[in-house]
Amino acid sequence: AVNNIVSVFLRADFLNETIFPQFTALYGINFGDFLLRPQVDYQIDDYLSVRLGMDIFLGSRSGLFGQFGAPARAHRNGYFTGRNDRIFLELKRSFEI
Repeated sequence: AVNNIVSVFLRADFLNETIFPQFTALYGINFGDFLLRPQVDYQIDDYLSVRLGMDIFLGSRSGLFGQFGAPARAHRNGYFTGRNDRIFLELKRSFEI
C-alpha cells in the first residue's frame, strides 16, 4: 500500500533572531487526516534555548495521524488508542569543544 502525505512548514524570527515561531502541518491524502504542530523556540543565549509546542492529531481512525486523534476505545488485544494530543517543553543546552 502507498500512503501519500503533503507537508507545510512555516517559520519566522523576531526580536533580533531570539524568538522563532513555527508551524508544521502534515496531511494524509489517503485518509484525510492531519498532524498539526505549532511551536515556539526562544534562544536565551548562544548555548541555551527553550521550545514549547503542541501536537494535534485529527482525522479518521484508519489514517496514520487520525488513529491517535480519534475517540479512545479498547481493541481486542486490550490496548487503547486515540486522544493523544500532547504539549511538550524542551530545554536545550549546547556545548563547544
